Order: sequence, then C-alpha cells, then structure tokens
Amino acid sequence: MGGCTLHLGGELVLTAVGGTPDVEYCMFDPGEIELQASGPGAIREVGYRTSVGDARARLAELDLVPARAEEAAAAARPAVARAYSRGPTVRALVEHFGAPELFEGGTFEATGTSAGRYVGSWLDLGALARDLRVPGAGAVIQGLHLAAWLAERRDDDPVVLATAEITAQRRPGERTHKRVALESPTKVVHALKALRLSSGQGIGDDPPSTPGRAQASLPLAAVLERLRAGAQRGGPASERFREAEARLALRCMPTRGPLADLELWAIESVLAEGDIPRALGQLDAVERRRGRLPGTAYLRERAAFLSSSDDPRDLAERVAALSTSLPDFHELELLAAQACSAADDLRRARAFARDLAENSTAPDSLRVRAMDVLGEAGGADSRGSLPVAEVARPVEASLGRQPSVEERPAGPPQAGPVPAERSSSTTLPASPPRSPAIRPSSSSMAESHPSPPSAPAGASLPPFQTDSGDDGPPPETARSPDVERVEELTPPADTPGEPPPRPDEAPKTPAAARMAFTVLARELARDLRVQHGLELKLDLEGLERSQRYLREALADGRVRTPEERREVMRHGAFLSELLARRLGAKWVDVASPDPGRWAMLVPQASQAGGTLRIWPLGRVLRFVVMGHKERDLVSYYLELESRTR
Repeated sequence: MGGCTLHLGGELVLTAVGGTPDVEYCMFDPGEIELQASGPGAIREVGYRTSVGDARARLAELDLVPARAEEAAAAARPAVARAYSRGPTVRALVEHFGAPELFEGGTFEATGTSAGRYVGSWLDLGALARDLRVPGAGAVIQGLHLAAWLAERRDDDPVVLATAEITAQRRPGERTHKRVALESPTKVVHALKALRLSSGQGIGDDPPSTPGRAQASLPLAAVLERLRAGAQRGGPASERFREAEARLALRCMPTRGPLADLELWAIESVLAEGDIPRALGQLDAVERRRGRLPGTAYLRERAAFLSSSDDPRDLAERVAALSTSLPDFHELELLAAQACSAADDLRRARAFARDLAENSTAPDSLRVRAMDVLGEAGGADSRGSLPVAEVARPVEASLGRQPSVEERPAGPPQAGPVPAERSSSTTLPASPPRSPAIRPSSSSMAESHPSPPSAPAGASLPPFQTDSGDDGPPPETARSPDVERVEELTPPADTPGEPPPRPDEAPKTPAAARMAFTVLARELARDLRVQHGLELKLDLEGLERSQRYLREALADGRVRTPEERREVMRHGAFLSELLARRLGAKWVDVASPDPGRWAMLVPQASQAGGTLRIWPLGRVLRFVVMGHKERDLVSYYLELESRTR
C-alpha cells in the first residue's frame, strides 16, 4: 500500500496512507508537476512543488487564511480542544497551542472504513469533524491548519507533495492532481462555536461522540518527543512547543502521598529554589514538632543530593532502600533514579527510572524527569512490549497445588490483614508467622509493607526478612560468573541424582524444587524464542524481558486459570534461578501448599552477617497483582544484589 507525503520547508507535515490527500492539492497548480523517467519511454509523476508564497495565495482564494484559522482556534479553546484531546497529557497542553498545532492532521487515511479522514496529531480530528455535522469539515480544518502554518514560513520556502509511491502503482503518464470542493470555512467556525456553546452536548473531558472514537491516547513519551521535535522548527511554533513542554514539566502539589502536606510541600518548593540551608532549618522545626516522617526523610535525602554533601554511593544506597520500602512515593522513586545515576550505578538508575516513566498513575512532570534520567543512563528501550494477544499459550498442566487468586481491587493498596471471609487454605495472612530468629529489615520497612485487602497467596509477604542464622549456616550454593542462555541451563550442581520432576507434582524437598524450577525456566525461555523470537539469558536483560512478557500476558492483574497460574510459576522459576546462580540463593522451605510461601535464603555481605529470607514466587505474584503500585522485579533483584556485596 503506497502513500504520499507533504513537506514544508523540508519538514514532514502530513503522511497520506493508501492514496493521495485532499485539501493539499489546493496549494498546487497542475503545471507545477515534477516528472521522472522510470524506464525507456516511461515518464511518471513524482510530485508537485511550489513556494510558500504561491501556496498561501491559493489557499486565500478559498478563504483559508490565518485570520480564519485563529478564529477557529479561539472557538475551539479551551472546551472543545480539551474534549477532543488525544489523552490527558495533551489535554493539559492544548491552551498553549495555536491553530497550526490544534488542527494539524498529521495522517490522512485514503482507504478503508475511515477513507477521507484526517486523523489529527493532537486532537481526534476524525471525531471532531463528525460532530461538527458540516460536510467535508475535516478537509476544511486541515486547510485552516495549512494556512496558519504557511503564515509562519518565508515566502520562498518550498512546499513539496511527494507522490512517487502512488504513481509507481499506476500507468505511466497518469496524474494525481485533483480539484477539491470545500465547504465555507466560516460555516465550520460557526459549527465550532455552536459545539462549544451547546448545552446538550456536555463538553467536558470526553467528546460527545466517545462511542465512535477510533484514536488512542498519545502516550507521554510520544507527546514529549513531538514537543521537542517541534521546538527545533524555528519561528513562533518553537516558542509554543517550548512553553508546552515547560507546562508539562511543571510540578504541582500532589493530592495524596507524603508530600500532600502544605508544610512539607513548602519545604520541597524551597529546595526547588536552591535554598538548602533554609529548607534544612524548616525540616528541623517540623521534625521537632511532628517527629520523623516519610516526607521529611525524603526531603533530607533530596537536600543531600542537591548539595552534594554526601558520598554519591552512600546516598544512592540509602535512597534506593527507602524507595523500595515506599513503592507509591513517586518523588522518592525519581530521587532514587537520580541518585543512582549520579553514583554511576546505571543499572539501578535505569530500573527506577523505567518503572516511574511507565507508571501512568504518576504525575507527568515526574515521568518526564524519569525519561530524562533513563536517556542519560542509556536506557532507551527499542524492543517494545509484546501484545497481549501474542502471549496467550495454553498449557495443559499446572505445577502442583496452586493458589486460587482473587481479583485485584480497583482502589489504592491498603495495609491490613486479609478479611476472614476471603481466607482459605490457599490464602495467606498479611504477614507470615515470625519466630524470634527472624526479624524484619528496618531499611525495607517490611513490617509496614502495604497490600490490598484481598491480596492473594504470597502477594502480602514482605520483600525479604533478615534471618539471624539460627536456622542453620548460610547457603553455600555456588555462584556462576557466566551469563547463561536460560534454555540451556545445566542441572543444578547441588542436586546430584535428583530425578526430573513430574509436571503434575509439586516438589517436596528444596533439591526437588531447584530441579523443577530449572526445568520450568528452560521451558519459558524456549517458548519465548519459538513464539516471539526472544532469547532469554540469565541476567538483568533477561529478567526485564521476562517481566514485560508477564505484565502483558496478565495485564489486568488477575490470575484465574491453571494456565495463568503456570505462567506465574514459570516466571518465578526464572527469578529463583537467577537468584540462585548469581547471588547464591538456596531453597530452604517448600512445605506450604501455597507456592507463594516457598522460601529461599540469600547470603548477605560479610559485614552485615546472616541471611535474607525471600519468597520469589510470592514476589512475582505481587508484581502481577499490584502492577505499577509495586517495584518491578529488576529493582527487587538489584536491591538483593546490593545486600550481597
């Protein structure tokens, strides 16, 4: 399927898919054709070329003039523009856009069920044109966009419509130029005013024709990319795009969380102004009256980061540990990414930044900064994610007895035990039973680890607990220095003579669990390679790929079927093998009927002493259920790794 492109001054303005556009031909005279020989005796049209001055004059004959474009933009702002914005991020920016941006078509669909529609770069112009109820309103709106854009260009700038892709599929000598009949632009302006004023349409955050909308919201990354590209154009448009990006990065006081406090937010504002001594004095006063709070702990670390008063590595360790304990504290997560980047711990910087950048519940202003950290740390991800439709793979058997997983609640996570009416033999209490030999890690705040009231088995367990060593010596599992292909993992060295597990039987000993999870990890790697062409290695890159696969496969945070439970088991197997072969973790407890409670021990660094008790399957299950409310598995691994150094 061929297409055409329109360029103004060398800049791509429009792409027509499957054919030629409409109103763009109004800028060209048929004699301004460009021809090229494609073979002996075969002369084909390759496009049309004119100047901005000539194109502007031809549009003016149709009343497509800058004054009319600005009149239409004034009629659209703010209510109509907000209602038809392509997502909440664009909705916050439209007041900074002029007619060239508001009415930019971007893509013209020449074929299919939407033939003749200008899609819209910032607004859903297809829905807007439909609701204006003026014949050919979409073409008029695009014409107003062109008139407004040409007004900001020099008269001698070239205007080029490239048609070679289309004419290559036609007979030699065939021309694409066409005469386009347009409705009066004044009528479209009046329709915009009527749409804004109509009390029956209910203009708000959603357009009146929401059921028929076809354009998806623009993700933040796409918006940011377009804004920064627009800022390079030159002329008045550059200033508008810079203002829009500044608006996008503008921080406002949060409505919830530790900084949703006037006193603490005032200190944050003082830090943003660079007055660190004043901020520290205010912090001292707050803590004398109210004690140490999560918000004040963050503000002290932010002050240390801005003043560069502490060793970057020490600061990064403290902030990373604090952020891990407070997963919904977005400002702290950003600070963790920035601190790790400053300490040259780029792996953890990318993990924190990527998690925040992909979290649609976080403010755009923080996500923009996280994207900047991600770019500085070399974390641009070109692999993309796997569509949900591609990851559903039926599996006949699940491994052993699996928990019956409840639906994730729609509201925010809340601390507290699981209600009695939801308890069963496969559902855990909010915290595991503790013996005197086990104590929560203070830096992880495991004792206050929030969970939904209906948290499924294993998902309520803390990230780890510190074991004093009374249960036995630290594990002696050998660590592999090599990055292995998961599909080719060798049998564990600490399971001599262990027979391969049966697919329908849960392991009864730690050695059997290790063998079973090696087999499951290899199975996961094989499926990713065969079905999706992805090679899984036993490293952080492999963990990142596997968690993206899992998040897309169980995007709604629910685990209902045996096949879905087996997906959780396979990814838990991969995580456990990574921990075993790279950090020396060892299975010690698989007695529970709930796999989410099966435990491993990870040796801590010698100066810390003792071991960490972890629940890999429970952590994977929590990753599924909590979504972006929980730290991802890469960050979890890095936290454990930092404690083994």
